[in-house]
Amino acid sequence: VFDHTVTVWRYTEGRGGAFREVTKRWSQVFGADGARISLQTKREGRTGSGPGTIVDGEYSGMGPVALDVCEGDVLEVTEGPDAPLVIEVTAARRPMGHHLELGLKTWSGTL
Repeated sequence: VFDHTVTVWRYTEGRGGAFREVTKRWSQVFGADGARISLQTKREGRTGSGPGTIVDGEYSGMGPVALDVCEGDVLEVTEGPDAPLVIEVTAARRPMGHHLELGLKTWSGTL
């Protein structure tokens, strides 16, 4: 059951302007906004104690084979039991072209 809705973000780098300056930014992957995946917690840990405790962990996920996701992408979970959540793709496999298997971990950064 694909019970989470995600937005896929990819880090891009380009050159532009009169001085050919390098621009780096996170961009949404075209066609992957509102994609559905399933998400399972593999391991969870806590960093710190009291106010400001950070929950981090590893996850595994599955999605449709056509979803444009690769290692290093960031998934922003916008709907589902674990929302809101931001996770990084550590592995993406498509066994026998049937479905998408994802290795994921908690990500902290700015999109």
